[in-house]
Amino acid sequence: MRALCLVLGLSAACTSTTDTAPTGSLGGVAGIEEIDQGLADLSSQCTFDTGTGVMTLALEAGDIAWLSVGIGNTIEVNNIACHAATVQTTKRIDIAEASSGDQTVIVDARTGSLGLGRATGVGLTVVLGSGNDQFKLIGSNGADRIVVGASGIAFGADPYLDYTLSGVESVTINGDAGNDTISGAGDTVTGAAYPDPLLLYGGDGTDSLRGGAGDDHCWGGDGDDTFLGGPAADGADSFTGGPGRDTADYAARTANLSLSLEDVANDGASAEGDNIESDVEVVKGGSGADTIAGGVNADTIYGGAGNDTLSGGGGADTLYAEAGDDVFVEAGIAGGPDIFIGGTGTDTIEYARTGG
Repeated sequence: MRALCLVLGLSAACTSTTDTAPTGSLGGVAGIEEIDQGLADLSSQCTFDTGTGVMTLALEAGDIAWLSVGIGNTIEVNNIACHAATVQTTKRIDIAEASSGDQTVIVDARTGSLGLGRATGVGLTVVLGSGNDQFKLIGSNGADRIVVGASGIAFGADPYLDYTLSGVESVTINGDAGNDTISGAGDTVTGAAYPDPLLLYGGDGTDSLRGGAGDDHCWGGDGDDTFLGGPAADGADSFTGGPGRDTADYAARTANLSLSLEDVANDGASAEGDNIESDVEVVKGGSGADTIAGGVNADTIYGGAGNDTLSGGGGADTLYAEAGDDVFVEAGIAGGPDIFIGGTGTDTIEYARTGG
């Protein structure tokens, strides 16, 4: 028996275990579930070729592989170094399925970067098969740029593809601490927008989150975060603000929008089905004729260009008409002293209260 302590940046878990069954917890990181059953020793399934610099990991059914950087820049799998593999000596990591089943790959950059992509090739490839397979990425403690596209994932500012995924049914990204930019919209490096659902967590800091082409769920976490609606409808996305003053930004849209802070999946363009939850406090409309309604908090609403209809909610709201001939609607039971700020155009205030 030995004592094993996993220090994960946000939490530490120490327990007594055998050499072949290290245990610990990935608790403290939203979207990365606690692994109560322990982390198995996968060292016999991991190889490293010192000549080519290629590290390989073969996963059996039910395996959970947590990759991180250890002391001396070693690359560890479930807190055990994979032979002589280090950040400096490893050119590529190949993870593949040895037997079919549900597998989870977790890449944790809190103790060091595993963005190994370079001009000569992709840094990490994940090729899994049948089953419910998951890929989860934890960002660093600094300001991260993470872009997910149909061709893979780019982590960092360099113009290289870092991770490619095949046979993966679920992708989760958590930026952790720092002011992070996380996008599923793709770019010139990662290709078109990621087509399947994404789970995106900003973590601590002032983060910017944008989904891909699927039905995505974005959590801001602590800090004043921004959810980007993108230039067009791209799936039924959900935006959960969390602590801080968070923004749902649809300013790039040209179509007419209906946006409300009421925890109902009826936001965005016609039949888009986004859900701006009530813990988002700021909404920005686009250049179409938008209808935007606040919620129970003290909200700030920007109509943008176009002839918009804006209404507050139960709090003390501030509404900006901006460009266009806009209508402010003061409706329902009075909830607070609202402020209406007109813009260019002919703006109107309509009072339709049902109570004092």
